[in-house]
Amino acid sequence: MRAIIKHMNSRLWREYAPIIWAVLLSAIYLFLLAKTPFLTPGYLRSSDFFLRYRHNYSLPPDISKKVVIVNIDQSSFIKMQQRWPFNRKLYADFLNNISGPNSQPLAVAIDIAFFGKSEIPENDTALQEALRKTNNVILGTFLGPKNNIIMPESMFVEAVNSVGFVSYPRDIDFVIRRVRPFVISENDNKSHYCFILQIASSTLGLDLNQAYYDKNTQLLKLPLPKQQKKDISIPVDYKTKTMRINYFAIPEDFRTVPFWKVTSGLEPLETFKDKIVLLGTATEILHDMHPTPLGLMSGLFINANFLTTVLLQRFLNDSPLPMNFLIFIFFAGLIAFIIYRYGSWKGTIFSVLVITAGFYATMLCITKDIFFDFFGLCFVTISSLISVTIFKRLSIIFENTRLNKMAITDPLTGLFILRYFQLKLSSEIRIAQEIKTPLSLVIFEIDKFDTINNLDGYQAGDEVLKNVALILKRNSRPSDIVSRTEGVQLSVILTNTNLTGAKMYAEKIRKITETSSMDWRDKILSITVSGGVSSLALPNTATAEKLIQSAQKLLKEASLAGGNKIGAATP
Repeated sequence: MRAIIKHMNSRLWREYAPIIWAVLLSAIYLFLLAKTPFLTPGYLRSSDFFLRYRHNYSLPPDISKKVVIVNIDQSSFIKMQQRWPFNRKLYADFLNNISGPNSQPLAVAIDIAFFGKSEIPENDTALQEALRKTNNVILGTFLGPKNNIIMPESMFVEAVNSVGFVSYPRDIDFVIRRVRPFVISENDNKSHYCFILQIASSTLGLDLNQAYYDKNTQLLKLPLPKQQKKDISIPVDYKTKTMRINYFAIPEDFRTVPFWKVTSGLEPLETFKDKIVLLGTATEILHDMHPTPLGLMSGLFINANFLTTVLLQRFLNDSPLPMNFLIFIFFAGLIAFIIYRYGSWKGTIFSVLVITAGFYATMLCITKDIFFDFFGLCFVTISSLISVTIFKRLSIIFENTRLNKMAITDPLTGLFILRYFQLKLSSEIRIAQEIKTPLSLVIFEIDKFDTINNLDGYQAGDEVLKNVALILKRNSRPSDIVSRTEGVQLSVILTNTNLTGAKMYAEKIRKITETSSMDWRDKILSITVSGGVSSLALPNTATAEKLIQSAQKLLKEASLAGGNKIGAATP
């Protein structure tokens, strides 16, 4: 404890402790706590908040105007009076209606899995023919247990441009924030690309066979045609093989057309001209509603947001870890310094300013598609504020404890001083009398101490005094009060100890001291003590003054008898 108090109150500690603590706190958060189930939801919801904030105060990107959603919604079920799954002839009618000479969509992406054959073969044939006639059709499907793509019916696969899987893993709070852009099948060890990348490939002229993943930079490289200046680089986490979806729009922000309206020929063909048409379901009847950062959304509109992310090449990146580390260290250290130097109130005010500045800085970053860990900044800032405040209070308590102990402790021997001994003796006598327990007092004195001082010097006398004090401390109970009362007199208040026990204790100390010796400048000094033992149970010892007088009288008798003796009253 002494070492702790000494370090906490040293000038060097006060100067460097805030910096050391800031480094430790930032490292603990970034490398240990940030990915734990306890703090991860806070980080995720923080990122959701800033995406919602950006959406509320900015317009959706223009690219959303190039995407048309054809929605199999509740109204389509009512108007068409169809059960799920729909008759495949309806999809053929849909494709035939939007692929006329006045329409010509840029691509048609159908997020509906056509598995197996229908009961009416003519319907399958009609759909196959419509798929062949429609330019640039991409079918969606899903993954099997070994990352193999479960392919639709072969007659439909042969009639379309490509097939891509749809896979949106959920975070710990079940919100969809990420997507798997590619997987490597365990069956054939080949890379297979997701539904949206297949759409982007067909519209941007990408060759996915030339795509590759660089695990060092954690980027998925998609080579563009030679006339393009720069390839597409998608940040993909190496461990999870997922990327963030940069949510720009809610369903209301997209141009949406009900499926029944298109199949009935009621929607103008110009709606689809040079557009990417996404067809899918968006109804609670089919349980296709999922939590996202911008609220509940069907898989169809999650696809639309992911497609917007890829076409705009606006991928959401986390701010670099080294930059976060330095920022956290700087502000945590500065807050710790302010609290330690100027007090908690100023540290609190500065913490509020840091959090406010961090909020606006994060808003600025999110507009540049960079997410700064605002939650981490808040955590480190508040943790630094609380912990350093507690640390400072504890240091004050330790310092007060040290000062209090210094006030009642003899600096040479480390024993209690006379004033404390007198107060404690009166208090212990009162307690013993109230609860009727024994109490004894032993006063020791070092024999021939003046001779040691005269022959060997005062320094030798001090060392002898310290050695005897150490013997008393080592051989006394924690409840006993050991004090230096006068010069070379050392007194011990023995709580809950009768006269017999006090005699045994005093005799034990005498023998230990007698058998001990001290080396002093090539000389061995023999040390003995005399003692006087008195007990509260004896006559005329009911007060502290009388108990001390009784013990001192017996001590004097032992010293006059030649020393190295214990004088004790008889009951």
